[in-house]
Amino acid sequence: MFLSFGFLMSIGFKEFYRKSDYIFYSNNRVPKIQLWVFSYVFTFLTTILVGFMIFLIRKLF
Repeated sequence: MFLSFGFLMSIGFKEFYRKSDYIFYSNNRVPKIQLWVFSYVFTFLTTILVGFMIFLIRKLF
């Protein structure tokens, strides 16, 4: 739940305050929806990886 909320808040912030940053991706013909999906998947996988590492550290020590 927090992963989705934080991700959506980040997207909202960037949509309102950093619209000019998208120009780089737009010039490389990357659709905005593709950026959102890739970002969400990458965030999700990173969270799973960090959670797994924390689990292993707690289990081993």
